[in-house]
Amino acid sequence: MSKQDVSWAGFGGTAVVASPSGEDGQDLCAILQQAGYAAVSVSSGSALLGTLRQSTPDIVFLDLQLADESSRALLGVLESDSRFAGLPVILLLPDSSPLEPGGLLENPITDFVFRPYQEREIIQRAASAIARRRQHRVQRESASLLRERMREISAGIRAANSLETMVGNFLAGLGRALGSDSVYLQIFPDDRVADLSSHWSSSDADPMEVPSLAHSGRAKALALRLWESSTGERFPPATDSVSAGMSVFEDLADLSGITSGVVVALGEGTTPFGLVWLINNHRPLEWTPVENSLTQHVLGNFAHGLIQGQLIARQQQAVEKLRRLNKAKSDFVGTVNHELRTPLASMAGYLEMILDGSGGPLPEGARRMLETVERNTTRLRDLIENITALSPTLDEPHGHLSVDLGHVVVSAAGDLSAAAAAKNVSLLCPPSEESILVAGHYDQLKEAVGLVISNAVKFTGPGGVVEVNTLCSSEAGPAEVVVRDTGIGIPEADIPRLFESFFRASNATDGAVPGAGVGLAIAQRTMTAHNGSITVDSTVGEGTTVRIELPLKASSPAAARS
Repeated sequence: MSKQDVSWAGFGGTAVVASPSGEDGQDLCAILQQAGYAAVSVSSGSALLGTLRQSTPDIVFLDLQLADESSRALLGVLESDSRFAGLPVILLLPDSSPLEPGGLLENPITDFVFRPYQEREIIQRAASAIARRRQHRVQRESASLLRERMREISAGIRAANSLETMVGNFLAGLGRALGSDSVYLQIFPDDRVADLSSHWSSSDADPMEVPSLAHSGRAKALALRLWESSTGERFPPATDSVSAGMSVFEDLADLSGITSGVVVALGEGTTPFGLVWLINNHRPLEWTPVENSLTQHVLGNFAHGLIQGQLIARQQQAVEKLRRLNKAKSDFVGTVNHELRTPLASMAGYLEMILDGSGGPLPEGARRMLETVERNTTRLRDLIENITALSPTLDEPHGHLSVDLGHVVVSAAGDLSAAAAAKNVSLLCPPSEESILVAGHYDQLKEAVGLVISNAVKFTGPGGVVEVNTLCSSEAGPAEVVVRDTGIGIPEADIPRLFESFFRASNATDGAVPGAGVGLAIAQRTMTAHNGSITVDSTVGEGTTVRIELPLKASSPAAARS
């Protein structure tokens, strides 16, 4: 083979030449060695596979005959070992050989050369194949690193506890991941997101004005076009496109100092709501398909985070507004309660003294009128107590103690036994056979149960029966308090509104059974605070059943029984 005057500067690597002809292999190795390669020759398929297992060459030259003999085994080695990912294999063909290497060009074979070998062709093919592999490897590593950085940006978006923090982390993360000098976020007026237009610049970037389009209509048109194509657009544009009126970037307020940039749309659903500008001041900004794809993905996460953050911010504002209103209501109720209690106590005291004769004898007619005033004073005092009971926040569950629900019920029923007897109503409340423990506040539970029993007595006529039972049907609970009466019943249409404050069922509007309509509202609030529930079932003319359920405490004997 003739030696040509070829400059091999910049070439080199390790090569394996597999040829059944030892002389042919040595000649090819000599060409490669002269170009700076460390080359070794093997003469069989098994020797080639053994060499591959012991070393990691940069390129393999494979004779067609050995390729036919060892193609399956060679494929297995190349596919199973990550060291050989993308390893270039150049097929050595005889002079004027028909190109039918049995499908070998499909996978391991990346190129081929014909005999007799030309030094320049051999070296250029080898250098080109190795360079492509190295470039692909760099691209893969770069894409892998970019994916990891984009995952970190998405994680930062999800972990941000405020919209401002989310925007700051996103802009800085995106700029560093893509190697941008500056990143600008431009948000259009939109109900879905807050106006959080902002920017980030690297420490060595020159300060610049935020890019903007002179006409918002053009900016939105650009965003819509980019959104529909799911891609970014480079700027500044080519001069021929500007002269042809094909670009909106001619409206940029200032392009001075910008070497290159890319703008992408930000949005969710079918419409965008902003633009993200990536700018380099001193060097071209690359924008590969991989960068575009990963950027579009993280932009989707960012847009979703902005929308969700805006919703959360609005909810927090609404909650804060409700909290302020609730405090104002509580303050008002507290003030009214104080201002009413004091004169009412004075009125009740003087009435009692007058009726006791402290002011002298009373005519019978005046006594009856003052007794009516006293009854209404008592009703007014009870109303104030009920309104006050609706106002305060109940204790949190973690402050609750173990309470024997059976004892609560028996005590509440005992307090109402005199009122039931005065109406000739039988109030039956058998004690539970064992302790039924729940987590709660004793006084609050007693008050709530008492309000339910009081309603049952109030709306049951003479000769009627009110039965109160405390039970636990299974070891898992719940604990139950069931109050049944034979009273007037409640219309079906009124049952859904029974737990509204100050609502009175239609059968309770006559003067015989007065009330403020807050008892069941207080009872429901108490049960909710104790993780329980209260339900009502009633039939007009037949009676009403109120069922209270509370979670059973694990240490309760009822829960421990087998």
